[in-house]
Amino acid sequence: MTLRKVLTSKSVPQIEPIGIVISGSNNLSPNIFEYSFILTDNQSVSNSKNSPFVQQGQYCLVESHEGFVVGIVEQIRMNNQYFSNVQTVKNFNLAKVNMKNFFPSDQWECHIVDVHLLGTVRCKNNLSDEIDPATFKRIQRVGFPVNPGNKVFLLKGNFLRHFLGLDENGLNIGKLSSYKLDVTLNMNRLFNKHVAILAQSGAGKSYLLSVLFEELLTRPKDLGTPAMFLVDLHGEYRFLKEKAEDSLEKLEQSKISSMKSIQNRITSFNGLFIQIGVPDLTEYDFKRYQPGISIPQLRELRKAIKNCRKKFKKSEKSADDGTLIGYDINDLITELSENPDINSKLQSTLIGWLADLNNLRIFSKKSSPSIYELIKMGELTILDLSSIISMRKKQILLHYLTSKVFYYRRSGKIPPFIIFLEEAHNFLPESGGKDAITKNIFETIAREGRKFFAQLVLVSQRPVRLSTTALSQCNTQIVMRITNPYDLNHIKQTSEALTNSSIEIISTLPTGNALIMGAALNYPIFTKIRKRELPNPRGEKSISEMCQKYLNKDVFNNSKQPITKISPIFIQENFLELDTFELKEDS
Repeated sequence: MTLRKVLTSKSVPQIEPIGIVISGSNNLSPNIFEYSFILTDNQSVSNSKNSPFVQQGQYCLVESHEGFVVGIVEQIRMNNQYFSNVQTVKNFNLAKVNMKNFFPSDQWECHIVDVHLLGTVRCKNNLSDEIDPATFKRIQRVGFPVNPGNKVFLLKGNFLRHFLGLDENGLNIGKLSSYKLDVTLNMNRLFNKHVAILAQSGAGKSYLLSVLFEELLTRPKDLGTPAMFLVDLHGEYRFLKEKAEDSLEKLEQSKISSMKSIQNRITSFNGLFIQIGVPDLTEYDFKRYQPGISIPQLRELRKAIKNCRKKFKKSEKSADDGTLIGYDINDLITELSENPDINSKLQSTLIGWLADLNNLRIFSKKSSPSIYELIKMGELTILDLSSIISMRKKQILLHYLTSKVFYYRRSGKIPPFIIFLEEAHNFLPESGGKDAITKNIFETIAREGRKFFAQLVLVSQRPVRLSTTALSQCNTQIVMRITNPYDLNHIKQTSEALTNSSIEIISTLPTGNALIMGAALNYPIFTKIRKRELPNPRGEKSISEMCQKYLNKDVFNNSKQPITKISPIFIQENFLELDTFELKEDS
């Protein structure tokens, strides 16, 4: 069966050849990496809607001695011999004579398309109308050039879907650029290993994440969906849980029920109310959070912790959640101050270090919330740290929660999970590791987490500042618009799949477009992210709108308004406005 017959089978729409492989100068001669072809006349001149006009990024198919060779269009050039002589063109222009009036120059126009080869599909039998996806797992490198004169076809339909490794029942995140084909990623291929989402500010990272959450949260539970844990530094994802009554009126009933179903599987925790249980900490945790603690101080702290654990032993009736109860940092300070055997200078310094940690107000007698509340199969938990200004406090909270979550997963106490880490370069920096408390635990998860199905999705706008140890473990990378040359060069060095042409396209990608490459697919693809179904009641705000809102809002005035102590629920909903109030005790 010839290639023409394969592509005109019953299951594939009938198409015509779009061009012919050419040979000529060195840059046009086919080799094992690339070839060029000329568009046939009806494709380069015809304006018919039925003609498959070739665009950069589309995929081509041509026969060779090895099988069916697939490549991607990298460049399209126009050639016309009548305009090849510069002096002739100049003379006609000076004489104010239109060359097209004297010569049939239009008939000599031709489009030359440069194709970068991706691989060869080798089959024992010729491709039939029933395409077996397993065939495309045997894609091999091109070992012999295609023959000049062979016809070139535009790749589409099931052949293209299977060649790229798309899954019809996968996560639909958008459309394939230059095609109407849905980009449906297989969840196992995407999240069996770590993922990196890299883009500059405003390129659409948060939007892409919300689309991924929609797909994961609407996935049937019986298919197996991991728990999702999102670290939200700026409160960008609050809308996922918020009710949007105004937006509901504009939605269809089916979408409203879908939206409510999604929101029922989302839980949000305000960082202001996260507490670290001191009984869960060892002396090494304290040293990690307070690096100034010396080795002699560490020994005394170990004794104090041991004494406190004996003194405040967990009762038999308490819940077996893996934690001790009964003491906090103040109890440790009391234990140290009452010990007469400690050197006074060492004692005062150590108490000072502990008091400094205690002033952060994130340590208590019991951890809250529990790990079981944070990690739930098929549900999304948002850790909203936007209300916390101190980066040190964020680092300590995140290190504690991440360490516990990873430990519980290794012990099999919680289901497989995915941690989505926004602004990952702040928690996983390439340099300055001493100040990044979370760097060690996240690099550990990056190296070892795959064995325990504890996955990372690193989201960053500065790839060059992101730990290469962690980035190298991200087998799938989703790259959106990046214009910084240092970041582009860093990405190119960490990915063999990127070509110079792809790098040039990345720097000019429109908002909402992405390059997906790595383990999730057989070959890199450019994708336009689909429209999000969940409405965002906050919407995109301009600086002028925020200035007007500030002027018109009565609550922001020169005098602070005293209020009485209120419920934690009210505080969580209004914590952004608490700076304008003075909190007074109830009389």
